[in-house]
Amino acid sequence: MKSSSRITRVVTVLILSIGSDQVLKELARAFLRFSAPISYLNDFIRMEYAENRGVMLSIGAALSPELRFWIFVVVVGLLLFGMLGYVLWNRAIDPTQTVAWSLLVSGGLGNLVDRVFRGGAVVDYVSVGIGMVRTAVFNLADLLVFTGVFILLIHKTKKNRSTELDKPSEPKK
Repeated sequence: MKSSSRITRVVTVLILSIGSDQVLKELARAFLRFSAPISYLNDFIRMEYAENRGVMLSIGAALSPELRFWIFVVVVGLLLFGMLGYVLWNRAIDPTQTVAWSLLVSGGLGNLVDRVFRGGAVVDYVSVGIGMVRTAVFNLADLLVFTGVFILLIHKTKKNRSTELDKPSEPKK
């Protein structure tokens, strides 16, 4: 893929994704922060405000603020910018991989923005489930990370299958 089209694709995904994530988090702060959860589709979707100082399922939330900063801001930030460099300068990745990596990075950066500018906490605002079986409360950034990883896995699986189909079959004995 040409470098200029790859950079345009990455920047577009980053701006749209991080921008949308931050707008939705501001709306959650404005409308959900001091209200009871709001349910849709017989409580399948529940909008509720939460601040998470850890990662998924609040893992790491009990760590000291200093350790959380070093792990969730410094280390994660370095990893995200490393991934961004990989996407921007790797000529071998195709457009699907470029979008997938860009989604993953933008989701991580969306949550990193929260950690840096919101005292180490990430705003979450939606959960889904049926009855007592519910997901953790999450946000658009989390969904972007999941979507990016999912696309990369599907892409890798398809690539492996097409490689296997392209191999000549061995003659039967």
